[in-house]
Amino acid sequence: MKKVGLWMYKNDGGDIIQERLKSKLIKNNIFVLNDFDLRDCYIVNDKILTSNGYDLTKLDCLYYMNADEQSEHQLEILNALSISGVKLINPYNSHINARDKFVSNFILRKNNISVPRASLIPYKDNDKIKVIFDLFKTVILKPRNRHGGKGIQKFTSYETFKDFQEFVNGYVDNFYFEEFIDFGDHDYRIEIFNGNVIGTYAREKTHTFKTNISSGGIMRPCSVSNEQISLAQKAVESLKITTSIVDIVTDRNKRNYILEVNPIMGILVEAGMKYSDKSIIKNPDLSYSNDELKLNVLVNYIKQIIE
Repeated sequence: MKKVGLWMYKNDGGDIIQERLKSKLIKNNIFVLNDFDLRDCYIVNDKILTSNGYDLTKLDCLYYMNADEQSEHQLEILNALSISGVKLINPYNSHINARDKFVSNFILRKNNISVPRASLIPYKDNDKIKVIFDLFKTVILKPRNRHGGKGIQKFTSYETFKDFQEFVNGYVDNFYFEEFIDFGDHDYRIEIFNGNVIGTYAREKTHTFKTNISSGGIMRPCSVSNEQISLAQKAVESLKITTSIVDIVTDRNKRNYILEVNPIMGILVEAGMKYSDKSIIKNPDLSYSNDELKLNVLVNYIKQIIE
């Protein structure tokens, strides 16, 4: 019997999604392990053990989708599992590259994919920081490995940034800056699995510049262009990501930019909207939030890679 591990979020309807996924896998004669937390796993010699002693290297595949409970230790466990030969969704190196906003932007740019202008500058190099402010005018400062819009700040002058710089003295080695893209009232999200689009929607902002749900963003249906779909697919291919949500904005000149290629799918939208206290819409449009479709695609993919 093939063995699959699931480490998934439990908030925003994730517990319900996990049970539905587990049931589908069991019906396909697949053993499912999901009563563990990657943050609590440990390693002894070549064994990667859960807190209750199960050796995860016995798994054929691990599917992980848990943005809120990540840790540096959990990433070490993922790396060890990858080295041990357990198939990961997403692959470890792809996950790490997409998770780091600077690295992701750099890779996409090297592949001629439209992204905002960006810069990584040592903390103390004020002269170069001033040049970036002169060049970008409005600057977005992004923590490189956080999600949900947390910690992202917008500065319109070096003088205002200087106060922040003094505040974080000793806590950071460098700053990752992106040029602010003025994109109107919403972004576009394109969900991709194994190169295929499985969902699209928009997030309408109530924040001054963030569309994240945690910042008040409102999910709603929208149509996306063939250009946007092609852009998202090329981005995922460049990062070698199996499953992702690609965030795209369109500026006032109708040019598309990728802001982020998420290292995991995030949440399953239908359940998330029904059960999350962050969602004001409880009856999502199935044209973009069909969880059953997404779960079936995931199950079929898992069956394919573990055969």
